[in-house]
This record gives sequence, structure tokens and C-alpha cells, in this order.
Amino acid sequence: MAIVRHPQVFLIVSALAGVAWTVSASELWVAGQRVIPDWIRGRMNATHMMVSQGGMSLAGIVWGALATALSLDWHCSRLVRWDIVSALTTKRWSIDFSTEINLEPDPLAFDPRHRYLPGANDGPITTAIEIEVAPENQIRFFRLTKEIRLVFLRNGAFSARLDQDMDNPNRFRLQAMYSSWASVERLDRRITRDEHVLWSELWTLHVGPDSPSPKRHLGIQHWIPEESAMSRLKPVQTLKDPGGTADRGTKR
Repeated sequence: MAIVRHPQVFLIVSALAGVAWTVSASELWVAGQRVIPDWIRGRMNATHMMVSQGGMSLAGIVWGALATALSLDWHCSRLVRWDIVSALTTKRWSIDFSTEINLEPDPLAFDPRHRYLPGANDGPITTAIEIEVAPENQIRFFRLTKEIRLVFLRNGAFSARLDQDMDNPNRFRLQAMYSSWASVERLDRRITRDEHVLWSELWTLHVGPDSPSPKRHLGIQHWIPEESAMSRLKPVQTLKDPGGTADRGTKR
């Protein structure tokens, strides 16, 4: 299109370019659908549409201003060079990774039993896991926790961090914060098989005497009335429960 000067030929080239653009955009959309978990598909689709439409509008403004300021020939020649560079880097940054991602749910094995439970909308909830790691495995441990931090954030946590014990440098606390108890209950349903592999590898690095078990705490904001703060946690009924509601309440 940058070198075509005949209107009839330009129309044919434009039609072919439009077909190529439509096919490539459709391929990108399908690849995105394959890697987006079901629980966040609507929000990710909306984000994708907003970013793609906004990007095209912004690019139109930028390239239009450059074409006006410099020249149309300069503008088209630079676009050709950019397309060639993009084509050469396709293999390096390919979207074929979508075939390697396993989004099948695979809940974690540990399911701590709580004597008290908050309401579904009560929060924030802090989940902390202590793990002890030998010095020779700590570099590998740090790399794993970076990926697990992203797992927490992808699955509903608004904060995730790693702390080191000042009395024992080999002991660490992995902590995540959720806005409500309902968010914690949804965590297991969102853990995928690939994410479960990360957790399994993390457990192999633990050298402590006891297996790691998560501890959960209900946050108490300063503006909550004292009477309400005292009654937010409800005891879990474990006796005389013929309907089995206690078991359902403690399982995530």
C-alpha cells in the first residue's frame, strides 16, 4: 500500500490487507479465549475490547499526526518497516503458548478446619503459611514464591507478600489478603492444575518438623463498633448436626 499509485490496484491491495487484519485479529481473540479462566472471562473480554479499540484510536491519532507533519510517503514507509519487524518477531513472541496452559481446576490438598467462621462478606481475611527452607534451596524458593504471589493475585487476593523470620533466617511466611471470606472460599475453585504444580514443588522445599498449614485471621477495622467486632466469628457446630451443615460450612 505504501508504493501503490493506481487507485484500482490500491483497492485490491486494501481488500487483501483488510482480510489479513481480520484473520489475525480473530486468531488473537481465539487464543485469548483459550487461556482466560471461566470465572474472569467477562472482565477480561471487556478489558481486551477496551484496550484494542483504544489502542487503534490512539495509533490513528499518532500516525495521522506524523503523516501530516512529515509526509504520507514517510508515514507509509515506516509502517512497512514496522510490519516487517513484527513479522520477524512472531516466532519469538508467539501466542502458541495457549496450547500449553492447563486451566482444569485442581484444588489444593490442605483444607484447614476452623472452630469459628465469619460471614461470607466479612473481611479482610489474611491467610499466612509458614515454611522453613534450607539455605541451599532458598534461591529456588524465592523464584517459586514470585510465581505463587501472582497465583494469589490472579485468584482474588489484593495483596500478597513474603516475610523472613528475624530470629530464624530459614523460616518464611507467605501471606495473602482477601477482601472477604467468600473470596477465600472461591480460591480453591480457581486453582488450576498448573498452579497446583507450583504449590507441590514448594512443599518439597519445606524442611520443618510439621507440614505447612495455613493460618487465617479476620481483620478488624478501626471503624467497626466494639459490639459488632465481638460477634463477627460464629462457632462451627460439630455436634447434633443431622443436616450436615457444619461440614458444608467448613469446606472451601
